[in-house]
Amino acid sequence: MLTLAAAITPIVGAVLAIAIVATTETHHYLTHRKARPMKNNHTHVTLSRHPELTRDPLGIVTASILVVIALAALIPPVSNGGWWWLLLIVTVPAGVMGATGLAMSIPRRERDVNGNTLER
Repeated sequence: MLTLAAAITPIVGAVLAIAIVATTETHHYLTHRKARPMKNNHTHVTLSRHPELTRDPLGIVTASILVVIALAALIPPVSNGGWWWLLLIVTVPAGVMGATGLAMSIPRRERDVNGNTLER
């Protein structure tokens, strides 16, 4: 008899794979875009002694989604055991990537016009 977990696990694996690819590509596109000059080819630059420290909201959301998907994908292996433990091959790396993304995105940092972190 096919259980609910047996029916859902391939779907969870596919969604997890699509989410990893989509979030990685979206994050790469949005963090590496170029600043567009204004009509008169001038760029607004604010000079101050105290740089604005900001977080990376897109990175936080992306990493949080990966962590939530990884935690949800842990339910079938823990509840059913057996061959379901093979799902950890996909789940553990997704959780590690999400945790790493959160650790990199949450601290406030000085950023350039494109949103990239400035190293001092």
